Amino acid sequence: MRSLAPLLAREPAARASLDDPHAIANLIYALEQAGAQEQAEILAARAARHAALSRPYAVADLLGHLREQGKTLRAAAVHAEVLAERAARDAPLDNPQAVASLLDALAEMNAVELTAILLSRDPARHAVLTTPESVADLLGALHKAGAREQAAALAVRVARESPLIQPAATAGLLGILLERGDQHHAKALLSRDPASQTDVKDPRSVAGLLRAMRKADADRQIGILARRAARGTALNDPGGTAFLLVTLHRAGAREHASVVARRASREASLSEPQGIVALLDAVREAGTGDDGSLLLRRAVENCPRMPSSVPWLVNWLWDNGLPEQALDLAARGSADVSAGDLLTVANMLLVLRRIRAREQAAALLARNPASRVVLDTARQADANYLLGELRKAGAAEQASILTGRLPTGGLFDLFLSQDQNRGQYPFGREQDGNPAPPWDWDSLCQ
Repeated sequence: MRSLAPLLAREPAARASLDDPHAIANLIYALEQAGAQEQAEILAARAARHAALSRPYAVADLLGHLREQGKTLRAAAVHAEVLAERAARDAPLDNPQAVASLLDALAEMNAVELTAILLSRDPARHAVLTTPESVADLLGALHKAGAREQAAALAVRVARESPLIQPAATAGLLGILLERGDQHHAKALLSRDPASQTDVKDPRSVAGLLRAMRKADADRQIGILARRAARGTALNDPGGTAFLLVTLHRAGAREHASVVARRASREASLSEPQGIVALLDAVREAGTGDDGSLLLRRAVENCPRMPSSVPWLVNWLWDNGLPEQALDLAARGSADVSAGDLLTVANMLLVLRRIRAREQAAALLARNPASRVVLDTARQADANYLLGELRKAGAAEQASILTGRLPTGGLFDLFLSQDQNRGQYPFGREQDGNPAPPWDWDSLCQ
């Protein structure tokens, strides 16, 4: 700990800012781990009396840390009580999730009186209703605290006051009411006609609202929203468009689903591989054969501009009884996809192995992707995926080449996990590939 002595001598506990309770909790923990218990105590005392309360969620985090300290240190328990009283009396109440966290923290402390003080400030009236997940947290915390009248008042506000322009938010709030069996307020929310008011541009959000309306048996609202979405939803997210298509079809809005399928087959963006195959499945389910054929032709023709879609489309063609087309596209893809695109190469090898396209796999490997894939921006999991596929393809030499490139690509941990590398490089690896000489942290700090 010699290297920490100069830092601790500067008394960080007495000088640290108290604006961020979460950061304070982290610093208290770090001081404890460093054996600086006296400084941890000083910082805890300062924080209890002066930490900013503007972020109740972070205050709850600090309370939790002080509470844990209080199991072994009486002073820490006192500090927790001081901070808890300040928070109960003065913390802002606009963020429902933050207030819920604070209520939970007070419950963990068995601070019944302080909970009563916080509830007397009527958080249900002050909560902002724009984030449904946060509202759900506050509803749950109010129920746990036995504040059923406030929970009911919050439900009334959700039904009467929540904005209806964002479909995801409306779906979330409707879902909260339904999950709690509050049919009365769910119907009150639907009586405000969200289907006519909500923005229908985002297909995923619209699909989520349609599903919530199905759970509420709101057939009339479903019809209105389906009609608006069929003609007004954006088609720049193929996966989202697929989700909307399936939702419309299964909600019985087949006429509107057909409109979306027809539009998608001609206009949908083909910008995301997984979304493309999801959309192909959805158009097959909800559209006509002509719609599906047109979309498939567009997707295949788009492959030169979207090479990462090739393995996904090959797999889709194979699974949908079109083996000749799958093998033809596999052959073209093996010759044309970028050998520098790590994830696409790995996906191609996986699919080619699955459909037993040995010639196409050999053609791809002949382009020596192990020496060409870009590693600087690669995730460790993706690089490990490619290593596995190279080995499964019998390309042991290429797997070895790729392993040797991992350290310079910033993937040293993955390099160490291969073969006997960890034992050969206990202190790291020099740029020339040789093992680094022994070192310790104290020597680095000198």
